[in-house]
Amino acid sequence: MNQPRRRELVSTIALIFLSGCSGQTQTIESFRRISNQTAKPAATDSEPSRVTAPDQAFDANFPDRIDPFTFPSDVESDKPSGDHSIKSAAQVDLIGFADVGEPRVFLRARGKTHSLTVGDTVYGVEVTEIRPPAVRMRMGSLAWTATMFDPVASTPSR
Repeated sequence: MNQPRRRELVSTIALIFLSGCSGQTQTIESFRRISNQTAKPAATDSEPSRVTAPDQAFDANFPDRIDPFTFPSDVESDKPSGDHSIKSAAQVDLIGFADVGEPRVFLRARGKTHSLTVGDTVYGVEVTEIRPPAVRMRMGSLAWTATMFDPVASTPSR
């Protein structure tokens, strides 16, 4: 079989399979006409394509939120509410880990979620080491390790 005839046959068979069961009756002539069409040549390097920015400004869904990753309930209130320190290791829950250039741990304390790195402190609790699935924390002279998969949330040590 000669090359042009073979290409035409393969194109026709491919178009029949690709068209699926569309319910429309198409003839072999229409498939041949489509398979014989040539594609438009691609833009050359001498004609760079230009991308323009849209004319309208971006409209945020929640313009009052400064940080889109902070829930409204996580926002600190403007009025001081007394002592912010944690009294017990049981008041800190380990939620998860992330590595975004540096390891981070997600802790929940006093009903708020916090993303911390080694050396960060929240409510008097300092993160001293992050080694997923565990994080080592210190509060005053109390140091403990919290793990993701341990049924006991924390193991205190002095």
